[in-house]
Amino acid sequence: VQHCFPVYGGGLEVQGVDGILQAYHECLTRVNLSGPTLFGPLIAAATSIAAAANCSQARQKYTVLLVLTDGEINDMEAT
Repeated sequence: VQHCFPVYGGGLEVQGVDGILQAYHECLTRVNLSGPTLFGPLIAAATSIAAAANCSQARQKYTVLLVLTDGEINDMEAT
C-alpha cells in the first residue's frame, strides 16, 4: 500500500480547474481506495512541493491538494 503518490499520469502539475477535473477523472479509473487512510505523509509531501515552487509576488503559483478518501482518517491526531 502506498499512501502518497501522484494520481495524474501527466506529472505533478495540471493547468487550471479543468486540469484538476481531468486529473480527478483519470485517477478514478486507476486507483482503488482502501485503508488505512494516512494524511500525514500526503500533507508533508504537498507542503514540500508547495514550498519548492519558487514563487514571488511577480510570479505567483497556487498549489491545490486534492484528497480522495473513503471517509475514514486513521492518523487524524498526527495531522
